[in-house]
Amino acid sequence: MERFEDRYALLKVAYSDMEFAVTRSFLEANGIKVTSREKGFGGPIRSIFMGTFTTANIEIFVDPGDLEEAKKLLKTDFSELAEEEWH
Repeated sequence: MERFEDRYALLKVAYSDMEFAVTRSFLEANGIKVTSREKGFGGPIRSIFMGTFTTANIEIFVDPGDLEEAKKLLKTDFSELAEEEWH
């Protein structure tokens, strides 16, 4: 039986629902499929009892062939673009 870790490559861990949502949206907008897994007390149960802005441990996985591109995307510095937009 194939293990989860053998099928996907761990990209990073998101420590909030918001960080996960932004990361997933950004990667998927750039054509990279995201798979996730929460460690510990997580998912819908955590959100119901503690709210959606609590700490989380959401592992973000991508296909191994997309790992380097995903890392490169996450290192993108948008500060110059933001400066141009606001001036």
